[in-house]
Amino acid sequence: MLPILQPGATDGQFLNAAGIPTYGIEPLFLGPDFGHIHGLNEYVGVKSLLESRDFLYRLVKIYAEQR
Repeated sequence: MLPILQPGATDGQFLNAAGIPTYGIEPLFLGPDFGHIHGLNEYVGVKSLLESRDFLYRLVKIYAEQR
């Protein structure tokens, strides 16, 4: 697991300004080349895509079940 900073591609700045705490999570499980992010050959592997889908499903389910 490696934390990375993604200063763009989020609406968090607007939500935070409106007083809504916002946290981001990147569900993509990429290899050491980071899928050549924003390169001419950018990609997400099928396995990574499916793992990301399952991760987000479980995460949303956990939060949805909270009371």
